[in-house]
Amino acid sequence: MSKFSINGLIVVILLLGVSPTYAQKNDNLGFLPAIISFLLDANQCPAASTSETTLSGIQVIRSQEDLNQLSGTTQIDGDLIIEGDSIHTLDFSPLDSLLFITGDLEFNTDQLIAIDGFNCLLETDNLFIDSNNTLSTIDGFSSLTSTTGLSISGNDALTNIPDFTALTTVRGSLFLANNNALTNLSGFSALTFIGGTIFLEFNDALTSISGFQALTSVVGTLFLELNDTLTTISGFSALTSIGGTLFLESNEALTTLAGFSALTSVGSDLNINNNDVLTSIAGFNSLSRLGVTNHIFVNGNSLFDCSSDPAPSFLPVTGSVDNEINCSTE
Repeated sequence: MSKFSINGLIVVILLLGVSPTYAQKNDNLGFLPAIISFLLDANQCPAASTSETTLSGIQVIRSQEDLNQLSGTTQIDGDLIIEGDSIHTLDFSPLDSLLFITGDLEFNTDQLIAIDGFNCLLETDNLFIDSNNTLSTIDGFSSLTSTTGLSISGNDALTNIPDFTALTTVRGSLFLANNNALTNLSGFSALTFIGGTIFLEFNDALTSISGFQALTSVVGTLFLELNDTLTTISGFSALTSIGGTLFLESNEALTTLAGFSALTSVGSDLNINNNDVLTSIAGFNSLSRLGVTNHIFVNGNSLFDCSSDPAPSFLPVTGSVDNEINCSTE
């Protein structure tokens, strides 16, 4: 919603003879306080068309004082890097007006506990949140619509990844790897397109993936592998095409594949291998053999038996040319 629209709605409320501040605090007005709170919160972001306060070059933050110096900035023409060995907490509110970063936004700290902010940021080139050893929570980024690449990896204490409710496009690759305390992945509800590859791997505590509900296309490869406690994949329900290979491999606790019900095209190989307790791959309801351009490999899933499973139509006869299908318990 534009700043003009928000201000217009507030004016309408004023014409009704109700002060926004009074309405926001008065429970007797029913749903009006919630509406006012929404309008006032939304109005905090500067309009993209307003005069810019731009900084050029690489901006490095190693302390709260460094961050405070950027207060009021709407655009950074260059990289914004948050780094340092002694930063425990940061108040990111001085960056509440930041709309655009033409370079990368990078977090690389040893002691930072939480990231909470950047709710007005619309676009950055790459977003890197990597190797922050004590980082446990990430909140914010609620206005971010697109990036070239996105990496949240190697954060040993991280327990949550934000939903990124406005993010629709990642032009490059998405890395979500080596986050050893992350237990579920339910976000990215607005993401529709990834122009590169998805890496979902080596997340040792991850038990479920239910996000990516709107994702329709991955231009590159999708790696879903080596997540030792992953039991359920129910996301990716809108995904229709993968341009490269789909790897579903070495997820030791994975029992069923319920997602991928809309998938019709895999541009290279399909690999479903070495998932020790996988009993069913019936979730590929729309994928035919003609939808997989190259080879299909279904091997080493020791509990999987085609004779007792509703076999997806992409499975050819065992031993057919250029395919290795092991549909037995041997």
